[in-house]
Amino acid sequence: MNFILFLIINFLLNIKGSYIPHIINLANKEIINYQKILEIQEVPCHLQIFRIKSFPSAFKKKNKFKLKTIYEVNDLLAYRFVFFNRVDLLKFYQHLYTEKSLVSVNNYISDNNFNYNNSILFRYQNDYKQCPIFQIECQMFTIKDYYTFSHYENKKLLYMKNINYPYDKEL
Repeated sequence: MNFILFLIINFLLNIKGSYIPHIINLANKEIINYQKILEIQEVPCHLQIFRIKSFPSAFKKKNKFKLKTIYEVNDLLAYRFVFFNRVDLLKFYQHLYTEKSLVSVNNYISDNNFNYNNSILFRYQNDYKQCPIFQIECQMFTIKDYYTFSHYENKKLLYMKNINYPYDKEL
């Protein structure tokens, strides 16, 4: 039964992400990497999810920010992690900080943001050459702030924009 459910989920993800070549491979590679970091750091995690932005949403964002290609949209692939406390969140973030090529970081812990004061949002450069997206987004929350965020989400409170990247990589 679990195997059938696994196949159905993979099938649905392949349909949704089919406009981006190899994004499913990238998503799987990254989630395995994240899992290894959690195990190495011995960090318990309440929730781990990822999503691939739908084509209509990505196309709308591409036009809004006047980007050249859809692959420049900053959150085509996004991960969200919810930790039980701030210490675990910071442990996980520190490991990623040293491992990834960060493009932008919104650290609401050090910025003393009163709305989401135990969360970090960052974007890093995609190093997986087979998938042409430029960057990957990762959101990290403590459990209390995650449920506050998810129930009273006001995206205008979060500082989010698409950054025009001067990448030299060829598509």
